[in-house]
Amino acid sequence: MKPIHIVLSQGVGHTLINAAIQGYEAAYKQERLGILFGQIQANTAVVEYAQLYRGGDRTRSEANVNPNQFTRRVRTLSQEYGSEFLGTFHTHNEIAGKISSAMSVEDRTHLCLEPPHIVEIIVAIWQSDAPSRQSQQYLQVDTNGYRLRFAGYQMCSPFRLIPVTWLGAD
Repeated sequence: MKPIHIVLSQGVGHTLINAAIQGYEAAYKQERLGILFGQIQANTAVVEYAQLYRGGDRTRSEANVNPNQFTRRVRTLSQEYGSEFLGTFHTHNEIAGKISSAMSVEDRTHLCLEPPHIVEIIVAIWQSDAPSRQSQQYLQVDTNGYRLRFAGYQMCSPFRLIPVTWLGAD
């Protein structure tokens, strides 16, 4: 089933924001990666849980993981939460004044083949005190001097941008 929308629970939105800020504030900035769990309801990916993934190496622009270890972690957490693996999230930090919430070729690689990714969320973050303008394509959040843009993607061909909403957004 191809979802046409992603809905984040209140707690998931906060988890993604905190992960992005921690990565942005890390020495030399670091991309963060996490796992999304929930269920598909009427073509909507309802994300009920998000877990930061601490394995692998991280740099300013990528997070590398061992696929076998990642798959084991996905299966363990799926059982603990009693929820379906929906996909992953990762952050894109502002670097040298540039920011992107687009999927790269590397972002299209499934970190876990069984169960497969259904969605991907990219959380772009940069410093700004200016208020964001809402968009039909992206969820935009302003907090503590940061601006964040949540971009949701369908993880099967054709990879396409799908709307993200957050139940805890103001």
